[in-house]
Amino acid sequence: MGANADDSTHLRTGDLGFLHDGELYVTGRLKDVIIRKGRNYYPQDIELSAERAVPGLHPNCAAAFSSDDGERERLVVVVESDGRLLNSVGATSIRQRVYDAVGEEQRITPDEVIVVRRGALPKTSSGKVQRRACKRRYENGELTAVTTSAAVTEREA
Repeated sequence: MGANADDSTHLRTGDLGFLHDGELYVTGRLKDVIIRKGRNYYPQDIELSAERAVPGLHPNCAAAFSSDDGERERLVVVVESDGRLLNSVGATSIRQRVYDAVGEEQRITPDEVIVVRRGALPKTSSGKVQRRACKRRYENGELTAVTTSAAVTEREA
């Protein structure tokens, strides 16, 4: 705990938020914020755009995070899809629709959109995506993307 100029105490939790009419609203985590060209982007907003990009994607099926490739920070969006949707829409179409939706709605272009099979995203026992664990799996090469050849019966929409 630390004290500020008016001697009130604060606990540094890493949460971002704001006060409005005396109420505290928590908007995200400091470490989760994606900064691109001086602008802050919240992964929750990017994930929501990804989830809404394709009818049939489930809630909490996306993770957005930045990953340093040694030259720059890259925006990565991982989306999980069930076999039914992969067969009817196709991984390539899902990937493109997510890419387009994030660009249009959030005004940020993903560097990579990865489509994985349902159940591949790490989640808490209550079903929330574990963004940092997903980032770690991505950086360790442990996420297996669904490709056209992997979804044998897939048809492009």
